Amino acid sequence: WLLTAARETLNRGERSLAIFEVGRVFAANGEEIDEAPRLAVVLGGQTEGDRPVDVGDLKGKLATTMDRTGFEAVSWTRGGAPWLDETEGAVLAIDGEVVGCAGLLDAALGERWELRQPVYVAELDLAAAPASPPVVSFKALPRFPAVTADMTVEHDADLPYANLHQTVTELAGSDVESVDLVDRYT
Repeated sequence: WLLTAARETLNRGERSLAIFEVGRVFAANGEEIDEAPRLAVVLGGQTEGDRPVDVGDLKGKLATTMDRTGFEAVSWTRGGAPWLDETEGAVLAIDGEVVGCAGLLDAALGERWELRQPVYVAELDLAAAPASPPVVSFKALPRFPAVTADMTVEHDADLPYANLHQTVTELAGSDVESVDLVDRYT
């Protein structure tokens, strides 16, 4: 359904597209039928800055969603065939258990769905999220202003960001409040 909506929207001249759907997916498991809640996302067209949507935009939207729903650190590793492009597709996992996939829709599938431009898609198993989302808490503003520092880390291209984030956070110490990815240069 989402790819049909993307085709109709983008092929009629809409400049940008960001749609999602939450629903149940049914799959045969031997004699039984498994039913799991899933989140599906489709992005395409241009961003507000008039640049083409890319995998970073998709990853950012998924990261925000996963943070707000309490997902643990999710690792992204290349994969997702045959639905996703080899170079821009990823399998999402928590502790080695696959919880979804995300990336550029394979060009052959895009042609089959009559999409005139690339679209980025994702599917996330919502059953992998904790039973209750994290409670939002507030704290008093600090007495002194914050100091923001940039750090560049050179690493192998196949190092999952979750591993890098965990290591940097552990090494940072108690004075560091947060560690965030700003850009990835390849």
